[in-house]
Amino acid sequence: MISPTITITGAPAITAGQVGLALSGANGSFDASTLTGITTTNLYLGGVPFLGYGGSNVTLTGTGNLSGVSGLFQVGAGTYTATGSSVTLPGTATANLSATANLNTGSVTAGTISASATNLTVDGSLITTGGVITLNGSSTVAIGGALSAPGATLSVISPTITITGAPTITAGQVGLALSGANGSFDASTLTGITTTNLYLGGVPFLGYGGSNVTLTGTGNLSGVSGLFQVGAGTYTATGSSVTLPGTATANLSATANLNTGSVTAGTISASSPNLTVDGTLTATSGIGLTSAPTGSVNVSVGNTIFGSTIGITTPTLNNDGIVTANAGNLAIQSNGAGGALIVNLSAGSQLNANSAGTNVTFNAITAGAITGNSGNGKISASNVVDFNGGSNAVDISAQTITGTISATGSPITISSSAGNLAFAAVTSGSATTLAGAGNIALNGNVASTGAVVVTSGSSSSVDVAGGTTVSGSSVTINTPVLNNNATITASLGDLDIESNGPANSLSLNLGAGSLLAAPAGNVNFNTGGAGSIVALSGSGDITAGNIVTFNGGANAVNVSINSLTGILNGVGSPLTVNTSAAINLSLGSLSSLTPLSFVSDPARAIIVLASSTISAPSITFTTPTLVLQSNAGFNSTADSADATGHVH
Repeated sequence: MISPTITITGAPAITAGQVGLALSGANGSFDASTLTGITTTNLYLGGVPFLGYGGSNVTLTGTGNLSGVSGLFQVGAGTYTATGSSVTLPGTATANLSATANLNTGSVTAGTISASATNLTVDGSLITTGGVITLNGSSTVAIGGALSAPGATLSVISPTITITGAPTITAGQVGLALSGANGSFDASTLTGITTTNLYLGGVPFLGYGGSNVTLTGTGNLSGVSGLFQVGAGTYTATGSSVTLPGTATANLSATANLNTGSVTAGTISASSPNLTVDGTLTATSGIGLTSAPTGSVNVSVGNTIFGSTIGITTPTLNNDGIVTANAGNLAIQSNGAGGALIVNLSAGSQLNANSAGTNVTFNAITAGAITGNSGNGKISASNVVDFNGGSNAVDISAQTITGTISATGSPITISSSAGNLAFAAVTSGSATTLAGAGNIALNGNVASTGAVVVTSGSSSSVDVAGGTTVSGSSVTINTPVLNNNATITASLGDLDIESNGPANSLSLNLGAGSLLAAPAGNVNFNTGGAGSIVALSGSGDITAGNIVTFNGGANAVNVSINSLTGILNGVGSPLTVNTSAAINLSLGSLSSLTPLSFVSDPARAIIVLASSTISAPSITFTTPTLVLQSNAGFNSTADSADATGHVH
């Protein structure tokens, strides 16, 4: 039947044979309810099997069923509209719906469904019994009806895809693909999606493909595995919420930039040149985030990353949120040039690995320079916080660092503005600076070829554990309390111990067998600012290649140790220095406003060196031998020598 206008009324029975039925014209208006009587084995239009209508503009209305072996809805340059229609084909049949302009599908049930148009609108239910559904809109695809391909692929291809009305969308083992040059999706409309695997380009995914894709809303997408993937553009999932089963993997990737939105899954993997976490990532297993070697991983303010283990691979981590590995390690590794890693922590940000025995590591796999000197953020591990700079600089300044810190680098600078710091092994090819607002515990060897500077808080302590060593070309310890049970050595220069507490008061608790040594220089106490000095343990050794100086100023100096090797200089009121080891005591320049008293081992001598000056109201030497070298000077109103043996 060929006519500009064809009408069928009264529901007549229309039967065609092997050649088929063709209804066509310049314009066609058909009421599907009038076609319930059509039966045919093959229906043809232009030699192509079809069930439908041809012409420039075709409208199909009503609620009747069209049935046949295969179906083709096709028009010319106009608009095809099948609003309210219902087409049912056998389970082995293919329904092909196409138009060169616009097409509204109506409802179709068939073995396989393919629909294409410039602007394609799904305004009914498209259901296959085992075959694929393919929707292709060269300009737009608008999905407002249910899509069901439970045993096969459900593919939507268009520059612009919209899904409205929360339709149920079901895909089978092969999956769901939404792709195009641009896509805008409201996740709240996608709550009905169920699938076992969703694919884009043969890769399991749950999401959208194209040059630029935006996912918004708060709806859930559910499935076994998920991949958010786009082409050369930017993926943005701000405000979205994607939920996968606890055994599922969510893979998010883009060849340009990617914003994750919120994702819950068993495992989460995300990669892009610049990766931004602008939602909550929660995984019962691991989380891996990767940027390009010249890109960055960014965690936005107020967002969290929570997984059993977490790996972040990027040359730059900008963390404004909270990153927590709740059962394993948190590993941050640079993939940039030379392994250089920049960690920018903002106020309130956190990097955590707090389960028993877990670590936070920086560049653990490949060493490189590590820079994170904002002074903000909290780093916390139940076990070790490790900075592996290798032969490169490590420069870290945070609000707090909790856990035992280990580091290699050249130089090394690690500090915090609050809390205590505890260190294991620290190895530097040049200078080492360790500073905190609380106590500093050195529980491992600190070895530096350059200067070592350790600074505690002004009301705190530096604690050096037994069996360890601290060594540098020079060593400076700034603290009001030094608890030393180890060996501290300035190999080339001076060892300076300075109080930074109130009134520069300095307390030295020296354990048995401990050593403070500067074999090629001086050992100095409070030479940078006078203050009282107390060391009453009776233990510990002090050794200098030159001078040992106690600068109490007008304050008391009261020292009782095992041994002192070097020339003793001091100022204090009173000034008392006692040793118990069998070595000579050599005196240099000493001054006190109160009487001076010096006691040596019963078998050793007290030696007053040439050109030395000792000044006090009275000076008492208790020794078997007092040696006065030439030009040794005394300034006392009541000098006395209480000695057994010879006085020279």
